[in-house]
Amino acid sequence: MLYYIVNTNNFESGGFKIKIKNKLRKNEKIIFRTDLNYAVFNYPVFFFLVSLISLLLLIDIAVYIFLCISIVSGVYCFIKYKNSLLIITNQRVICYSKNFFHDKILQTSLDKIEDIEVKQGLIGKIFGCAKIEISNTDGIKRTYKRISAPFQFNRILQEQILASDYLNIFDE
Repeated sequence: MLYYIVNTNNFESGGFKIKIKNKLRKNEKIIFRTDLNYAVFNYPVFFFLVSLISLLLLIDIAVYIFLCISIVSGVYCFIKYKNSLLIITNQRVICYSKNFFHDKILQTSLDKIEDIEVKQGLIGKIFGCAKIEISNTDGIKRTYKRISAPFQFNRILQEQILASDYLNIFDE
């Protein structure tokens, strides 16, 4: 029932290519991928709207402050949106994230995953995104915010965990 297998090892995440082929282990296959949802732009849009309201009310200094905040946070969110990727393979969950200052790769092996929690509030329901928390057996909880297709991600991850447990029974 694992029909989500992706045939390519290069993904176009926004405008930047993330080379995944070199990062995969031997016999590791990509099953599913998802990106950040466009809801990451909520704060920049909010500050932009506040600056427009300030402009209409003729509050000069507030216009400049909120406009600067919206531009800076908008650029930051755009880079984060274009350079983030969450992948499920047949061996682990991998989160790639590039930023101005750092590259971050978080990974959790499927056999170490203890609990998966999907938290979706009102904004998440409107935009179709949620926060996913993955707890592992070492007590580490990884949180991924504003993930697109969160329930599909959860279902496929559960299937992969069951499949890896099933294969581990025969390895012993």
